[in-house]
Amino acid sequence: KNLNKDFLDIRHVRIIDSLPIYEAKKEVLTVGCGSGVIDAYLEKIGYDVTSTDWIVEENLSQIEHFSERRKSFNIELEVLHGNIFDLTTFEKNAYESVICSEVLEHLPGYKVAFNNLLQLTQKRLIITVPFAKSFDDPAPPPRGHCNYWNDNGDNGFKSILEFAEYSKPYNILISKIRTKRQDVNTGSFCYLIIIDKENSVR
Repeated sequence: KNLNKDFLDIRHVRIIDSLPIYEAKKEVLTVGCGSGVIDAYLEKIGYDVTSTDWIVEENLSQIEHFSERRKSFNIELEVLHGNIFDLTTFEKNAYESVICSEVLEHLPGYKVAFNNLLQLTQKRLIITVPFAKSFDDPAPPPRGHCNYWNDNGDNGFKSILEFAEYSKPYNILISKIRTKRQDVNTGSFCYLIIIDKENSVR
């Protein structure tokens, strides 16, 4: 009841709506594509999508989990190996737009990963991470969460505004979004972070 015929939830739709429109080639790299719902929809509407995930032994259980989800959604997707800590694992040096959704909370070296995501981006970088302990998985990374952000960086959380510092001199927009209807009851949000590399803050 929370998904449409393309299995898109509110978070997926907000990410898709954040892609550049004007003078865009409609080229997207997804880093950590997961179930591939966004990728499949973008391909359906004419985008050139490169779907990647971290296909290594330590992450095989997650890879299998998402592969089964794709099968249940009847999504056929070619997923390439891409290690955000090794940019040589990507087919190109940069892509028009890059999407990295629900990944950085799993990575102890998320600052390096973020800088590499910026390097891979030509126009727009779109990231989501959970607010505070929303959607928390206590398992050790890479499956579980090891980074937590809130609005102010208090109570043991990192401040989400650190991404504004890391993104300089580019324009950045940070907002909170729900993902499903039941998030209202649990108080769960995601942060949506949009970095526009075509516009710099003077």
